[in-house]
Amino acid sequence: MSSVLITGASKGIGRAIAIELSGRGHRVIATARRPETLADLPVDQRLRLDVTDQESVDQAIQDADDIDVLISNAGETVRAPLESVPLSEVERLFQLNTLGALRVTQGVLPAMRRKGRDTSCSSPASRDDWCSR
Repeated sequence: MSSVLITGASKGIGRAIAIELSGRGHRVIATARRPETLADLPVDQRLRLDVTDQESVDQAIQDADDIDVLISNAGETVRAPLESVPLSEVERLFQLNTLGALRVTQGVLPAMRRKGRDTSCSSPASRDDWCSR
């Protein structure tokens, strides 16, 4: 079975994926900014991970050790008319949703590639050749 690191596992889809994969016998490393929110999850490891903080990302990857699969789920959204959203909020969301996912992906990819693991993307970008290399 695979060793799966899940970001944003404290609620919603990330939490459901952690429960499902653990139930299927995978080694699940659930992460969240507040690891106490993971206490009741039936997973192998519960780690603090703030995807906006490089030191936090590095520490979580080190503590997780062997990672076969990354499920980059951490993120937030804002629901409001565009003209009412402060640019500081847009910048915060970009740091979290875009650069956070990139930060974690860049952290796990070197070891995954050394093990010969495949890399994939999910989004419309996955239709481009660069995502499957």
